[in-house]
Amino acid sequence: MTHFVRLFVNNTHQLSESEVPYNAVLESQDNLVYEFQHDRALSRTQADDYADALSEYLLENGVEDFNIEISISDEETNALIERRIERQIAEHWKTKVHPILEAHPGTHYMGAYVYSKEAEQAILEHKEFVEAKKKKRKKKKLTGRDKKGHKRATEKGAGLTKKGVRAYRRKNPGSKLQTAVTTKPSKLKKGSKAAKRRKSFCARSKGWKGERGKAARRRWNC
Repeated sequence: MTHFVRLFVNNTHQLSESEVPYNAVLESQDNLVYEFQHDRALSRTQADDYADALSEYLLENGVEDFNIEISISDEETNALIERRIERQIAEHWKTKVHPILEAHPGTHYMGAYVYSKEAEQAILEHKEFVEAKKKKRKKKKLTGRDKKGHKRATEKGAGLTKKGVRAYRRKNPGSKLQTAVTTKPSKLKKGSKAAKRRKSFCARSKGWKGERGKAARRRWNC
């Protein structure tokens, strides 16, 4: 299956392949559609992060009227998570339990195999490790945050924090990136810079379907 990112821009904006390395250019009634193909699907968070980065690039280069569409696969993402957990469980048995079983073998008694005390303890700890992994997988937690505190959790509106914006501007001198305009539209002065920023964001993000995208739109009062 081919996975894609599609960028819809007004016909008046034409991007060169050196600026945005697209695979194909499609045409619709009012837009040019730049398509990027991937050999794997992005998770919802990856898709939202990709859209955020692409949006920032376009805005900084004077393109304000655009839409982004990204194919995602929750099933594929969940399968990858499951496989990673299974690998961690197998690695834990191989490195933490198997060596003890070899160093402290059990004995056969009354037709049954009896583990040594050391082996029983190692196996018990392995079972606890497995249960912890299962609980962590099921536990509901804030998603989309990073350890540096640069990204706001999806449940709290997504997007970058003030710290994240400062970090981005340090890495990209001259960038005009700012935090979200969260003031209610009714309280924004018509024609003000904040009102224009909100209008621009809501227009370009109207096609965002990922959880972080929808959370960001709520935070901007779109």
